[in-house]
Amino acid sequence: MKNTISLSIANPCTEKWEHFTPTSQGGFCGSCSKNVIDFTQMSDQEVLDFFKNKPAYTCGRFRPDQLKTYTVKNRSVTRPRRSLVQAGALGLLLLFADKHGYSQNLAEKTFTSVQLPQEHTGKDISDNPGYTIRGIVKGDNNEPLPGVSIVLKGSSVGTTTDANGKFQFPKDLKEGDVLTFSFIGYEMREYVITKNTPATFEMTLSLDSVTLMGAVAVNDHYKAKPSGLSNFWQKVKSIF
Repeated sequence: MKNTISLSIANPCTEKWEHFTPTSQGGFCGSCSKNVIDFTQMSDQEVLDFFKNKPAYTCGRFRPDQLKTYTVKNRSVTRPRRSLVQAGALGLLLLFADKHGYSQNLAEKTFTSVQLPQEHTGKDISDNPGYTIRGIVKGDNNEPLPGVSIVLKGSSVGTTTDANGKFQFPKDLKEGDVLTFSFIGYEMREYVITKNTPATFEMTLSLDSVTLMGAVAVNDHYKAKPSGLSNFWQKVKSIF
């Protein structure tokens, strides 16, 4: 049995996203007094998880590629692994093993040390100092952007710009680290730290030009594979 959810926007909204008041989930539209959910930064699974809860009404902002049919994957039943069965059998055998012989063998195995060769990277930590990074983030109109999220890629460490668009990253960074800059309604950008990165730099974010907003139509249905009896009945009906 296959469950699918199709998302579409029949009547796209013509309001300007940059005029909305930022909220924790997206932006508040003053014209229609509704909170618009921003799905543009979500993955397919995050979008699917949101609509699996069957919200009564949702006004959202999407990338065109997100308005499509999603397939809900059924959770597979986890069966006991063979290794667990083997472990249980081994435990029963050990109960009947000679305690003295088992202890002796266990001691020999437990205290046998193996020294692995250490890799030499050719660099010492002292040769790769951290960098304190500060900066300012602006929009296309050269105006500072407050509330921009700045995160070290691959981690949860980050900060946001202040009212003047300025920031100081809370952790010293090293060469090769990547900072991601994201803000509602703007295209996400990445910045790679190099040995030539200035202590203070400027980042410009551009408006995300291709998005669709409006009331979301959600159509979900199940498609079951016809049984042999069902196929036979369809053939009988087609005769008449």
